[in-house]
This record gives sequence, C-alpha cells and structure tokens, in this order.
Amino acid sequence: MKVFVKAPRQDNSRPLFSLETLSKVGFLKIPKDIGGRFCIEDGDGYRYLDFNKTSEQSLTLTLLPSDKYFVKDQEKKREYIIEYKSLKEFVLTELESSMFSFLGRGAVDDSFRKFLFAQLYGLSFYNGIVAASGDVSVEIKTKIEYLDENKKQRNWNVPQL
Repeated sequence: MKVFVKAPRQDNSRPLFSLETLSKVGFLKIPKDIGGRFCIEDGDGYRYLDFNKTSEQSLTLTLLPSDKYFVKDQEKKREYIIEYKSLKEFVLTELESSMFSFLGRGAVDDSFRKFLFAQLYGLSFYNGIVAASGDVSVEIKTKIEYLDENKKQRNWNVPQL
C-alpha cells in the first residue's frame, strides 16, 4: 500500500491566529485550597475540559467566548454557572453554586428548564398540531366520579385514546 499526503494550499493573506478573539476571552481562577475532579461545559452543551486539580497550587483557565459555562465539581456534587456577560475574570469561590444530580446535564438541563414550559400545552396546542399534520382529531372526554359522599376521594376516569 502506498500513501501520498499533501498539505492544503496556503493562503498567505489569511492569518493563522486572530488577536481579536483574545480581547473576548475570559479567565476562570480556581484557588489553591480547592482540589478535585472538575468538568466544564459551554452553553451549547459541549464538554470543554475535564481535569483533576491538586490543592497544591492555584489554576487559571482561559475561557473562549460563550454565553454561559457550567463548572461541575464532581466530588462535592456542586455546579457553578458562569454568566459570560461583562465580567472577564471569574473566581470559582465567588460564583453561586447549587447541588447537582447525575440527571442534570449542564447546558442540556438549562435549556430543558428554560424552554420546556415556554409553550402552553393545552387543547388549543393539540388542535393546532392536528390541523398542521392533517391527522384526524381524537375526542377527549374527562369524567369525574366521586367515590364517597364527602367528596374527599376522587376517581378520574379518562378514556383510552
């Protein structure tokens, strides 16, 4: 088998690196006394960095421009959110944090919480979906039966669709 490799043509008028990007970067500082396993996701849900920091020295990371970053301390189960607006330097100990579970997924979880209930899901929504798809609508009936006379316990009977 013979392999031939040729580098792409160079465009000498195009720079390899843009200094304009450097003016928009931010920095995350993690103090000396904090150590452990961390991961960082950007606002789009892409895993930016995984690292295991020692508590022997501080660490400063460069963050490329993004609306938001999620820093997860995997040992303490804490999540820190970096709102990338006007600040360019962030110190981990000064950021607000919350407990996270393994179900939450940073940007995916944030998007889920932000947009899930932005649309009202009711009968009008259902009718709109049916009209747009051209399908036949299903009649939905709800009947409430009271089991005892004091109306404390309810039985909801909804026909199967």
